[in-house]
This record gives sequence, structure tokens and C-alpha cells, in this order.
Amino acid sequence: MNGFLVSLPAASVGFFAARAALALALGAAVGLERQWRQRTAGLRTNAMVALGAALFEEFAVLLSSQHGVSSVTWTTPEPDPLTTLDP
Repeated sequence: MNGFLVSLPAASVGFFAARAALALALGAAVGLERQWRQRTAGLRTNAMVALGAALFEEFAVLLSSQHGVSSVTWTTPEPDPLTTLDP
């Protein structure tokens, strides 16, 4: 973790902070609606859960891109010769 945010360009740090702020705002909006209807898990709870989920996802993407994984590719598995039926 030495120099973790230092190695990122300023635009990436700004984008990271903007997405975290957006998640916090949207979570607060959901929490405000729940608090207005007097439900459990109000404003602070939903805001913190949304922020935590966004940070978890952002750090996962950030760490995977630093280790050379640029994107996930989906491959179709080869069919098993024992389970394929020949007519």
C-alpha cells in the first residue's frame, strides 16, 4: 500500500471521489425516503451502505487494473466428450 494513491493520475482520483460522492448521495436519497416513511434503516444507514459498496467495487477495479487485468473476458467452456451424444 506504499504510494497507493500517489501512483494514480489526478483525473482518476477525481473520478474515484466523484463516484463515491454520487453513491453517498443516492444512498442518502434512498435513506431519506425510508426515513420519511418511518421504516427501519434510514438516512445514515443507507448512505453508508451505498458508500461502502461503491468503495469496495472501486478498489476492486483499481487493484485489478494495477495488476494488469484490464477487463474480464468470458469464454465458453468446451463440451465434455462424455456428456455429448452422437446420433
